[in-house]
Parts: sequence; structure tokens; C-alpha cells
Amino acid sequence: MNDLQNKQKEISELCGFHSDLVSLALGASAETGELCDYIAKYTKHKIPKPGDDMSNLREKISLECADVLVYLLQIANNLEFDLEEVYLKKTETLLKRHATTSSRI
Repeated sequence: MNDLQNKQKEISELCGFHSDLVSLALGASAETGELCDYIAKYTKHKIPKPGDDMSNLREKISLECADVLVYLLQIANNLEFDLEEVYLKKTETLLKRHATTSSRI
């Protein structure tokens, strides 16, 4: 994930992406909303609007996941924390809290 954070930092500098933290949070929220909308359509929990292009929904979902990741990487870079390190700590906490005795790694 460090490689991804460094790559995103490089891309942000090359493209002039210097958003403030609030703008990044709002962008992440908007992209998450788009992701949820596509998932709802994919799982038939939401009826598509007339004219919605329903082909390639899996691809659209994957691209929205990437958009969300871009914002998360930018937030981590903005606040100068290692997203991979935080993720690994969080998974340890989740395993301790939720894993059954027989399924613990």
C-alpha cells in the first residue's frame, strides 16, 4: 500500500491535485455514493432509470472502487499516515473481536 500511496502522491503532484481535507472527504463520499448506486443496481435492489446503461456493471463497480481508493490514498497522504499500517492494525482488532476460536489464524 505504501507503493500506492507514493504513486498517488506522484500523480497528485503531476496533475496538480492539491485538495484540502474537506474536499477530499466530500469527494470520497460522492464516489462511495456512486459505488453504492451501481451495487444496488447490480444486485437488483434498485430499479434502473430509463436510459441507464446497465451493461458492464461489474466494470463500473470496479472503477468506482478505484475512485474511492484514490481519495483514501489522498487523505492518508494529506494527513501523513501509512494506510497499510493502519489497515493491518485494524484487521488485527477485527480478528480479535470477531473471529471464532476455531477459525483464528
